[in-house]
Amino acid sequence: MEEDINDADGATDKELRKLAMKAPSRKKFEEQIRAMSQDIKEKEKLYILLQERQEESIPLDLRNLKVEKNKALERKKLNDAELRELNDNVRKKMDELGKVQSRLHYKSEDRINEAIRRLEIQLKHNNYSLREEKRIVSEIDSLSRSKKSLSQYLEQKEEVDKMRVRQKELRNDRDSVFQFITTAKRKEEEYRERIEISRNRVEDLKQEIDSLYDEKRALTADFKKIEKEFYEIKRENVQRQREDRKAQAVVKKEVEIKIIQEIEAEHRPFEDEINLCLTLFQTPPQHPPPCPPHPKSNSPSILGRACIYCHAKVMMTKSAI
Repeated sequence: MEEDINDADGATDKELRKLAMKAPSRKKFEEQIRAMSQDIKEKEKLYILLQERQEESIPLDLRNLKVEKNKALERKKLNDAELRELNDNVRKKMDELGKVQSRLHYKSEDRINEAIRRLEIQLKHNNYSLREEKRIVSEIDSLSRSKKSLSQYLEQKEEVDKMRVRQKELRNDRDSVFQFITTAKRKEEEYRERIEISRNRVEDLKQEIDSLYDEKRALTADFKKIEKEFYEIKRENVQRQREDRKAQAVVKKEVEIKIIQEIEAEHRPFEDEINLCLTLFQTPPQHPPPCPPHPKSNSPSILGRACIYCHAKVMMTKSAI
């Protein structure tokens, strides 16, 4: 019995908690949804703007820089190949030039002519022995032939000088290209870092937007769940109150019936009829009283007989006549 009382008390507490539950505020919910929707809208605009900037600005500059860098690398490759070939040719020409130079007495045609003129004067004004004279003539002939070697030397030297000038140009161009490539690589790395930062920012913003959408969906689901639970509890409470009223009405009816039965059980047979007859006999017969309402009773002794009130009324009327 005590357990039943405790269960009833527990159920009562639960019902009280349900009755104390407040309806969820739809106005507050809609304000939160509007604020979140506005925040999502602004972040999505920023997300689209960052994507457009990322696709249009930096990648275009980076592509142009890569094109220029690739051209510079190709140019450097050609310069290096030409420079290697030119270096080999210069070495070969220098070897040939050294051989030609070894056959030269002088590196100037004027000096050769001067030497020939000087030997011819010596041969003309001095009396040399035949052997000495042949030597001088042979030297004059050698000097005369050296003019051809000198011409060949000068041509080769000029060619070598041109090759050296080209070497210098290629080296200068190589240094310039190397500096450009170094600068391009540095800028390319800076662009990549900016792209990475921009990409991370876009990704972070996308995650924020997705998180806001998840939060919005969760908020909506929670509100609908709470609202549904509230109205279900409200319907349950209304139904329970209706059932309680019906139960109370049944109990009240049962109590009324029980009271009537107890009164009837204590009532003497025909007590009301006897009292009425005594009253009629003591009352002047001019104006008989109206028929009172029939008593409501479930007693067979009353329901099975004719109405004593109506019978008394008839008898009183006859006596007056």
